[in-house]
Amino acid sequence: MMLAEGETPLGFAPRLREECDRVGLRVTNYTIGADFLNGSGGNWKAEVERLKDEVRVAQILGCPGMRHDATRGFPASHAGN
Repeated sequence: MMLAEGETPLGFAPRLREECDRVGLRVTNYTIGADFLNGSGGNWKAEVERLKDEVRVAQILGCPGMRHDATRGFPASHAGN
């Protein structure tokens, strides 16, 4: 299964859950990238909102666990500041 063009992970999650249930596959963890310094164009509030949707995906999938990154580090333009 793949996301359809223009489909979001939140929109895809119910179909994925249905398929996992159909084949008897339990999703035990959901891991995604997040970056509160650089993600969402450097807007940490927008990154938090994006991450909230990812938490909703984990919930739809029935995951008892979720992991996300906090950052990949300061951008190169920040060096020496």
